[in-house]
Amino acid sequence: MRTAGYSSGRRAHAATALAIPGGPAVGAGGQLPGFAWNQWQQAVVCLLHAELIGALPEIGPDDVDWDAWRPFYEAGRTPRQAVNRALEKDL
Repeated sequence: MRTAGYSSGRRAHAATALAIPGGPAVGAGGQLPGFAWNQWQQAVVCLLHAELIGALPEIGPDDVDWDAWRPFYEAGRTPRQAVNRALEKDL
């Protein structure tokens, strides 16, 4: 596996900023206004790393099947909501 390649402090901050409940409303096309796909991806990687550090300590962007995650983004889910759904924490 490949390491993400950027400081974990910056990644953690980005993920927290994107995952604030009651954040921006979803715009046309299912995108969160102001959050590009690549920003959303970085936040998801950070959150996955935090959740799975024991099992996958070196998870990086190239380790994620983004085709499977894209529908979460297009549905307007925050990175936290998407990770919770993918890990079945919201059932």
